[in-house]
Amino acid sequence: MRISELLNESEMLDEISRPSKMDDATRILYNAGYEQVGEGYYAEVFARPDDKYVLKLFDYRDAQYRKFVAMAMNNRNPHYPQFRGKLIKVAAEYYAVRMEMLSPLSNTGAGWNSKSDVIRAITRYCWEYWNESCAPSAQKLLNPTSPEITIDELEKHQPGIKQACKNIVDILSNINQLDIHGDNVMMRGNVLVITDPVS
Repeated sequence: MRISELLNESEMLDEISRPSKMDDATRILYNAGYEQVGEGYYAEVFARPDDKYVLKLFDYRDAQYRKFVAMAMNNRNPHYPQFRGKLIKVAAEYYAVRMEMLSPLSNTGAGWNSKSDVIRAITRYCWEYWNESCAPSAQKLLNPTSPEITIDELEKHQPGIKQACKNIVDILSNINQLDIHGDNVMMRGNVLVITDPVS
């Protein structure tokens, strides 16, 4: 699979096939007019101004993200990103996937007064669900700070958000792999989208 196959046919970069290093792929994308629009510990996200999708390159060690992508691709929950095409193992060191273009989480929206309220409500619910279903015999884990809004209040304005959280927790082997913060929750119009909730 060529990196060029991730691009539109009219944008093919014939001079490359499979850069073995993510840094080499990054350089090629910059030369093709892409800009870095996001990054994380294991990943970099690129887009061009007129594109309706982003291209995410991520390290092979991020097995939890691969699990999340597979789960999201097979689940019609509106609170997961829409991926375009397949998850591609470009080389031994990294993968690539195309995902819809989303907007940053707004500070106010339907059912919340600040984005920190949203993050705390989602995170707390994930921890509570983990305690109840995934580790019922374990000592109750301390939850993050109580949110100003509850997940039930958020669910009224964002139907399906509770199920989205449950599905995410179900793929974790440990609740400490949960990685929900302001850069990993975005917006599709007025809909919350959890983009990369695992580490």
